[in-house]
Amino acid sequence: MRCERVSEEDDMMDTGHGTNQWAAGAIAGVLATVLFTVAAEPIGMISMMYGFGEDAVVWGWILHLLHGAFFGLVFAGLLSLDALKGQRGSTGGSTVIGLVFGVVIWLIAASIIMPLWVGITTPMEPPVPNFQGMSFIAHSIFGIALGALYPVLRGHAHA
Repeated sequence: MRCERVSEEDDMMDTGHGTNQWAAGAIAGVLATVLFTVAAEPIGMISMMYGFGEDAVVWGWILHLLHGAFFGLVFAGLLSLDALKGQRGSTGGSTVIGLVFGVVIWLIAASIIMPLWVGITTPMEPPVPNFQGMSFIAHSIFGIALGALYPVLRGHAHA
C-alpha cells in the first residue's frame, strides 16, 4: 500500500479521491436542504418566506436550495480552519460540528434575519426573534445531514 502526503493545495482541490471541498459543501448543503424541507416545511411556506406567495413554489424552492448551497460552502470553509481540519474527514466530528452549525443558522438566520425579511417583504408580521421549536428541529436536521454528508462526498469519511 502506497502512502502519500497530500498538500494543502491538493486537499482543497479534487485529487481524484472524492469531491473537492467546495463542491462537497455545496452538494451536501443542497441535499441537507431537501431533507430539511421534506421533514419540516410546508412547501407553500418556502415561497412565502421569500415574498413570492404560495403560488410561486418553484422560485421559493430554487432560492431555498441556493441558501442551502451557500451554507454548505460556509461549512466547507469552516472545516478548512486550522482548528477544525482534523474533523473534516471524521464523520462523527463533522456531524457534531454540523449540528452546532445548524443551531447557529437557526439562531441567526431563521430566528432573526428571516422574520425581519418576511416582515419587510410580506404583509405578515412575525415576531423578532422568532424562536420556533419545529424550526430548531429542522435546522438541527439540516446541520446533522450537512455534517454527515460532507466527509462522504469528499471521499475522506472515517469514523
